[in-house]
Amino acid sequence: RFEVDSSSSLYCVNLSALSPTLIESELFGHKKGAFTGAITDRRGWLEIAGPESTVFLDEIGDLDLAIQVKLLRVLQSGSFSRVGDTRLLKFAGKFVAATNNK
Repeated sequence: RFEVDSSSSLYCVNLSALSPTLIESELFGHKKGAFTGAITDRRGWLEIAGPESTVFLDEIGDLDLAIQVKLLRVLQSGSFSRVGDTRLLKFAGKFVAATNNK
């Protein structure tokens, strides 16, 4: 018997279908008032994903370099912060990435 519900253990994000600012909000979440239209706090995929979860980043080769740096920080330290927030949150899940770029 599996301990984790498989329907909530994989989070897929198609990076090429989103703008760079939207990618950052989708992955890391944001605080209310962080930008125009941020009317409530929002949890990102890294915060929603539990320690047994995997975040699949499709088309990572198309990702903006500034966001790649932020993802590298998550890989190195296991921590991140929401857009517009200074509080550090932990990510204990796994990343899987794919790209079509050579």
